[in-house]
Amino acid sequence: MTYWQTTAQVKPFLDPFGRSAKVGTMTPNRPVELIGENKYAYLKDQNLVLATLDPATETVKEEQRPIPNQDMFAYTNYKLLGDDLFWVGKGQTLKWAKWQGSAWSQPQEVAQKVTALQLQEAGGKKLLWVGVAGNLNAYEIGSDQLTLIKNFPHTNVETLTAALDDQGVDHIGVVDNINGGLYKLTYSTLDTKTWQGSAPVPVSELSLNTDSSVDAGSFGVDGQNGYFLVTYKIGKLGIKTLNLYSFPLGSPENVQHTTIVPHTFMGDEAKFVYDGVIMPGREQDGLKFGFVASTADSPRFEGNELYIGTLQNGQWKGDAARLTNIHKIALNPVLQKKGSAISVFFTEETTFSTFDIYSTTNNPTYAEASNKLTADDFKMSAMQVPVYLGSAIIQFFIALAWPCASYIYLMYFVLRREDALYDSASRHFWVAVVLYLISQISLFLAYGNLNNWRIYAPEWLHTNFAIALLFIAFALLCSLITWIIRKTFYERNAIVEFSYFTMLNLWLTLLGVAYWMTY
Repeated sequence: MTYWQTTAQVKPFLDPFGRSAKVGTMTPNRPVELIGENKYAYLKDQNLVLATLDPATETVKEEQRPIPNQDMFAYTNYKLLGDDLFWVGKGQTLKWAKWQGSAWSQPQEVAQKVTALQLQEAGGKKLLWVGVAGNLNAYEIGSDQLTLIKNFPHTNVETLTAALDDQGVDHIGVVDNINGGLYKLTYSTLDTKTWQGSAPVPVSELSLNTDSSVDAGSFGVDGQNGYFLVTYKIGKLGIKTLNLYSFPLGSPENVQHTTIVPHTFMGDEAKFVYDGVIMPGREQDGLKFGFVASTADSPRFEGNELYIGTLQNGQWKGDAARLTNIHKIALNPVLQKKGSAISVFFTEETTFSTFDIYSTTNNPTYAEASNKLTADDFKMSAMQVPVYLGSAIIQFFIALAWPCASYIYLMYFVLRREDALYDSASRHFWVAVVLYLISQISLFLAYGNLNNWRIYAPEWLHTNFAIALLFIAFALLCSLITWIIRKTFYERNAIVEFSYFTMLNLWLTLLGVAYWMTY
């Protein structure tokens, strides 16, 4: 990657996606609920907000409805489809209420010990999937009652995703918590036309340490293969990794495990990768999935950003296109496609109790209108200057080692043969400069952050030889300036001239390379 290509990644927008725009503020830390094309819902204070997004302008129209019951905040696990609202309340009780024009109906209790749920529309029918202790139940939602269609035996449904294909068959992927750190991935199907289903088939067993757990899960199919994206939360530090389990739909036992690990711009593996979510619908080049990764190795790329990748032929294609440049911690991605445009929603922690909702899209109208630098962008860039100046100051003290050998050489003459510094000033000055260059180049190549250098510097400066030539050029320029200054001296002195050279070179070199040495 060239310098100019890398610099383009620093912009607050990344073509073909537009600039991330704030489209709401929610109270709990959870993904927004998609309730239609460019429509989403979220909880804010004591209200359920229904928002409609215009993808061409990223403007939002909101409708606020009071929540039907305070226990919606017990788990903040709710689903909304049309006028039907389901949520897990106190005691893991599933409740159901209908919007009646101006208020909610009296909540009904549906099930106990609920661990997961999903709402779905299939062929004009509304389906409710409910994970309870020992079972996964599928209900058809009527006007005033639920009809149990099918139940699948499970131990404790941790996460579930029902992916509907073009033939009206639901493909159900479940992360089942067997006991503690022992999990099982299972796959089953349900024909939404005949209500005939297949029993859950074990895909893979996951055995985690006692201080680790499954943090999130998502499932999707592309017609030939099924894909589980499972986020592990590992150890006391809470390091997160994103794991892909893929299998042929006809033989789920032939599972392949891959870790989703994008690379930083320095070629290193990302340290945090999490919140993988598969976008509904299959593209020509495969299934698209979003995830968050921390690929920051320098202040220019701090934060956990949103990425999009592709699953095809039972594998991750290895792509990871970056969608955001918020330089903060992104959470809870949700992807939706309408026509050729992909809309992405995600959250960012604002305070300890509120989370801002952001959206971005590759809608050409919005991208063209928003992908322009503004005065605020230049102000933000100016705020980065102290970071690099601070780095230069720190490196200044490190760089003080560069002239040590030269000053040892010159101090020998000060103590033993001081007249030589006056009589043969040019010779001793150039010897000191050569010693300085040897120390400077060797120390920089040995201890400089060359990973950053080789990414941010122009390609013709990537080799050690080119770096050495650059330092020699700096030294010659500083020698020329010193030669001009010494014309004003009454009497030449090698140590005085070298001191002028040293300060000029330190200033020029540190300003020249601090930007690329910063980490």
